[in-house]
Amino acid sequence: MGQSMSTVLDAGLQHIAFIPPQRSYNTQQNVTVISTIAGDSIAARITSPLKRPYVQGATYDASRPLILFSHGNADDAGTCQGYIDWMAETFNANVLTYDYVGYGCSSAGRTTEKNMHEAIAAVFEYATGELGVPPSRVLLVGKSIGTAPTVYLAAQSFASRVQGVVLFSPLASGIRAFVPAMLASRKLLNPLDDLFCPSNKYIADIYVPVFIIHGYEDKIIDIMNSRILAQSLSYESRYKPLFVHAGHNDIEDTHPITIRDAILAFMQHCEKRIAQAQEREEALVNYEFE
Repeated sequence: MGQSMSTVLDAGLQHIAFIPPQRSYNTQQNVTVISTIAGDSIAARITSPLKRPYVQGATYDASRPLILFSHGNADDAGTCQGYIDWMAETFNANVLTYDYVGYGCSSAGRTTEKNMHEAIAAVFEYATGELGVPPSRVLLVGKSIGTAPTVYLAAQSFASRVQGVVLFSPLASGIRAFVPAMLASRKLLNPLDDLFCPSNKYIADIYVPVFIIHGYEDKIIDIMNSRILAQSLSYESRYKPLFVHAGHNDIEDTHPITIRDAILAFMQHCEKRIAQAQEREEALVNYEFE
């Protein structure tokens, strides 16, 4: 028997989605190796606002928030270091990024949706477990294909108390990212969403604020994908998206001040929401003991 049409289509989408660059760093450059549930080795790197890398085994400074960043398909943890430095300095946060299977210094092999999910879950467990970062201090940020594992993680119960989610140029699903914009919103594609990265389905299970940023002139992932995701958000996670005149990879370069101020405002919104939730919990506990 040959492969089913869904298997062939899935493999085709993955081939288009994942384009690992030539490795840009080595394991001697402050790499932390994290094992997934399937036994894959995931290379991760942590950068502080002072551009000081974290060395595995050293005492981790958890006084700042942590950005868990999932990069795009043509990057690895080395090529996007400049972007990581920008996030760390701009938002006064430690930034933890990692490579998917087949990328950078992570295990060799074919990148799949499944092992992306396993990778980000292992990295999140490392951050909240070994490093001791409270989930409420973790901001999930995904860019391009990196929005898929980001949305998946935020939709899981074990990550339900993260600070918030920022999605740059996200895909609604694999199929919707690769069809013409006029077809992307059609319900006839619903059965095909599950073939690859159905973020439009996962995102409905997120109950922390989600900030979507996209460029009107994006020729790689049409802005319709972000509109679909915004419409799929739960009431609790809704936050006004930001659409700007930019392409797929130049949003921050074209609108540096706008993006900086918008994300800072979003982080303040998330922190206020968390503080209010804590106050309600404390009030409830006090009421029960009266």
